Amino acid sequence: MKKAIQRIWNNTYYRVWNKFSKLRGRKKWANIDDICIHYEEYGSGEPLLLLHGGIVDHECWTSQIPTLAKHFRVIAPDTRGHGRSSDNLEKPLSYYQFADDWVKLLDKLAIEHAHVVGWSDGGCSGLCMGLHNPKRIKRMITIGTPYNIANYHDGALDELLGEEQWKSNPLFISYGKKANKISPQKGGWIHFLERLIEGAWQQEPNFTLEQTATIETPTLTIIGENEQLFDLKHAKDMSIAMPNGQLLVIPKATHFIPFEQPKALNRAIINFLKEKA
Repeated sequence: MKKAIQRIWNNTYYRVWNKFSKLRGRKKWANIDDICIHYEEYGSGEPLLLLHGGIVDHECWTSQIPTLAKHFRVIAPDTRGHGRSSDNLEKPLSYYQFADDWVKLLDKLAIEHAHVVGWSDGGCSGLCMGLHNPKRIKRMITIGTPYNIANYHDGALDELLGEEQWKSNPLFISYGKKANKISPQKGGWIHFLERLIEGAWQQEPNFTLEQTATIETPTLTIIGENEQLFDLKHAKDMSIAMPNGQLLVIPKATHFIPFEQPKALNRAIINFLKEKA
């Protein structure tokens, strides 16, 4: 109950802040190849690309944006098919595709390189950028992000892989209603979810430790003490493999760190991104 009340308060504060603050967001759209990406910008300073997790949109960062906007030019997009961004039904949804979208968004904004912070799916597409476009990233943070689908506990994704579960899971029901209301693909929530599962969740991420060892970008791997999808060992292995990797375990947190421990997460993000090389 306490966490639910805190989350409601954080969301309310964000709404008020985003209406009256000098750092409030500016809604923008960018045409990128076959789709239109919706994103919001907040604050000023070094660019920070803030990548949300699967099925949600940029508003999952309501507990982070007001704080981060005091220090950075925060760019918070909706991933293709998510939120207010459009989709191309002819293309599979994958972390590699998402990463390509982010590079092209940076091109559109004439940003040579940016900090990248990604939670869950956002962290997976961040890793793709780190592997294939390392010069575009200044520093990177992954939050609750596995490097390979084999990292997941047996059965961890079962509740995500069936329509009956989608219809009964309160989180899915909530985001489904929102998606059907704001998405350019009106009423297409179930179809979108099927495509996300088939294109990404059942096949990716598919990196190896040998691949992550080639990511020289300074990278902070953050995991919750009580992460329920995969074991702490895998986050530790990835951070050790990276030449400039660091690991942070946040106490009393699960996969949903941005909601559960926002103050600890915000401190970690700011401290790491402002750390001098």
